[in-house]
Amino acid sequence: MDPRIASLFRLKWLAVTLLIWGLCCVYKLQNAIIIPKMIQEEYPDFTKFVDKWYRRAASWTTPWTPTVRFKSGEDVPTVVVYVTGNLAVNGWYSNHMQDIVDGKCPLPCKVTKDLSQVDKADAVLIHMRSLTTPTDILKKLGPRDPSQPWIMLEMETELLANSVHHTKYSTLDNFFNRTMYYRQDADIRLLHGFIVKRGPDASLLPPMWRRPSQVRQDNFNSRKLAVAFISHCKASSGRLTYVWELQKHVQVHLYGKCGNLKCGKSLYVDHNYHIEYEKCLRMAGNNYLFFLAFENALCEDYVTEKLYNLLFYPLVPVVMGAADYSTLLPPHSYINAMQYTPQQLALKLTHLSKHPQEYAKYLEWRKYYQPSTVGGNRVLCDLCVRLHQPDFYKHNVIENFRDCQGQFGHTNLVPIVEYWVTMGVNGHMENWTSAGGSPLRVARGSLQIGQKNQVD
Repeated sequence: MDPRIASLFRLKWLAVTLLIWGLCCVYKLQNAIIIPKMIQEEYPDFTKFVDKWYRRAASWTTPWTPTVRFKSGEDVPTVVVYVTGNLAVNGWYSNHMQDIVDGKCPLPCKVTKDLSQVDKADAVLIHMRSLTTPTDILKKLGPRDPSQPWIMLEMETELLANSVHHTKYSTLDNFFNRTMYYRQDADIRLLHGFIVKRGPDASLLPPMWRRPSQVRQDNFNSRKLAVAFISHCKASSGRLTYVWELQKHVQVHLYGKCGNLKCGKSLYVDHNYHIEYEKCLRMAGNNYLFFLAFENALCEDYVTEKLYNLLFYPLVPVVMGAADYSTLLPPHSYINAMQYTPQQLALKLTHLSKHPQEYAKYLEWRKYYQPSTVGGNRVLCDLCVRLHQPDFYKHNVIENFRDCQGQFGHTNLVPIVEYWVTMGVNGHMENWTSAGGSPLRVARGSLQIGQKNQVD
């Protein structure tokens, strides 16, 4: 072959090789840009959300061998539950203790109502609704063992508990050692649910705590706008007045004792029910776009089963409460009514109902997370877990068991109108009043049980 032809052939081969190599580099560079973008689109920013209460619950579900024996000599702690009156006979005790008795909690413990077992128990749980006076309790329970923690149990806020169930908290100084309560500063926090990441995270919890929830919503165009279930008509939060104002602008179906629609009996955490089988919850889940999870009191950290029950279904919650919902729910998964006047909220809900793609963004989180609803049966499981932890028995006396009702009365409430102004919400707001006749108010600041008198 002519050397010149051979040289030309080699040059062409080299040029083709360089061209192919260059195209490969461009392709790889494009992929280096495109693939992360695809990953970012597939896993939005809200997937960074972590429910810290779920993390704590998950970390506590890992069994371990006790380092010390309990009073009984066994490796299972015993707790005496002090309940009287209706709580002892209306199903509260049997419903709330069911998972403990059936051995379905992450860690076992024994529970009994038999007060003669107090001296053999590792702890005493006292329901605040059963409390009369400290002196009366001491007579019934006998001499106290300093190593035995007495735990207060209350599921309601100070506002409701003080006005309905028992004497003021100020009479309980130096009486309790631990608290079981809805607030973050409680020794055992009462949770009605939490949000769990799908996949490995969800597997950390016991199987019976994982109910696969609905992800997608069908029949968007045939769904009604909003639904609410309210039976406490004079709640201090003024939620009913807000609903009435909202109904002037959009259709909100109101079920319960406070509305003109009925669907079965009222559901409370005291009752034994399963969210996936309750016909009223299923009805709401299959027929509405939004549900109003309005709490009966605007107290810090206070969130009830009202929120978590309907999270099982693909609806968008509209919340009203003084809790920090950003720590409980993923971003863009809920609408906070506290940031809107009723008229403004009506406009927002109407807009979303007419724009399915925008509405669907509020359900996007469900692809990556699932709600874990606690329910009455398992709400006390954390008690068993904590009784296995040695630090729970360290000497601790709550010296100043605050009269929280009094503190709310004169320093911790601001009119809801002022609250909206501080939130930077524009728009005219009428000076309407709550169902009880007083201006709508919201709690501001933090009330700490067991700490010094301190109001922000």
